[in-house]
Amino acid sequence: MVFSSGLGMTFLVANEVTAPTAPAALAVVCTAAVGLLWATCMSWSRWRLSTSAAAGALVLIAMLFTLWYARWWPALEPYSDNAEALEIGARQLLAWSDPWAVPTSLGNPLSPMLGGFLLAVPFVLLPVQWGMYMHQMIWLGALVVFLARVAGPHAAVMVTTLLLVSPHTRYAVPGGSDNWLMAIAVVLAGSWGFRALQNGLRWPHWWASACFLALAVSWRATVWVAVLPLIMLFWRSFGARGARWLTAVASMATVLVLIPMLIVRGTYLAGPVEMTLNKAASGVEHSGVIVAVAMLTTTVVLSWRVHDLPSAWLAACGGSAAMVATTVLTKVPALGWHGAVGSYEGVAYNGIWLVFGLTALALPLGPAGARPLARTGSRFNPQSRVSGTLEERADTGHHN
Repeated sequence: MVFSSGLGMTFLVANEVTAPTAPAALAVVCTAAVGLLWATCMSWSRWRLSTSAAAGALVLIAMLFTLWYARWWPALEPYSDNAEALEIGARQLLAWSDPWAVPTSLGNPLSPMLGGFLLAVPFVLLPVQWGMYMHQMIWLGALVVFLARVAGPHAAVMVTTLLLVSPHTRYAVPGGSDNWLMAIAVVLAGSWGFRALQNGLRWPHWWASACFLALAVSWRATVWVAVLPLIMLFWRSFGARGARWLTAVASMATVLVLIPMLIVRGTYLAGPVEMTLNKAASGVEHSGVIVAVAMLTTTVVLSWRVHDLPSAWLAACGGSAAMVATTVLTKVPALGWHGAVGSYEGVAYNGIWLVFGLTALALPLGPAGARPLARTGSRFNPQSRVSGTLEERADTGHHN
């Protein structure tokens, strides 16, 4: 998973920011990293870190991410306009102007949708210089806190370390890419909503989580792959209660996606709509249809087996991975393997399925809605955060 997500970066940018720059070297690094993490975090061997040591390792990895960001952001920021697009759109909204009317400094139209701009507003309002460019680390920090709270520090160390090992993330963080951030937002919002219904939480959790997910899925269309798995999860887990929550999410997301068509139709069509369609149809003839069919087929098949949060995020991972793989394959006749794998679509969209996949592997297992997530086992952290003994863990559901 880490090797595949970073392979495109070794072709696109061959310098120290994505080192190792050769696929063979990347495979060796990934194998070594997984082996080390298996011994220290995933297994019950004598090399397994204690809880306090895992918490310390998590702090260390977070510091390394921060130092990496501080080192490479000044070098990469001038060549990327992802964060700038969010900032321009958010400031346009605050000024009650058309968010898509102003291009970036690179001359590109803004491709995020309204939800992305609204989620960027708090970062724009931060009382510090370059507040918008802190959003990469803040979103990452939110994911780490979520995983540590739900699955324990060992799982959080595993995911954070593998994100740092992947050349994709090491380039995306200082480069300002927002594709992987959308997946983090969907994971946090969907998991929050699941916990709200699972634990019987009322306002503000019910409505706040629904609003959060509506904003997340109206950031870019590439995260819509998570919609069907979440529908299956909430319907199977909560029945009518889940349907009401999903209806609230769908209503707000529909408004966020369609309302710009009524107000600023021209710039909206030329921005996120046109750019999304162009990227999907930039390969062989009918490549857009081929990509859509592959993604939908994979998502439907995997969604049929959704029964808990990990399986929902795994279905989203499979659907988005199918989208990336098919997109790359449709570009091979025109660009060759090297150019197709190193294309924008072959690089940027990898962050989506990487986040979904690592989250699916880290989250606790067990029947959806049977008990709070903190009381179930975890793939990366077999010991429950609440139940510490073997007898208690034997009653917490399924384990890998």
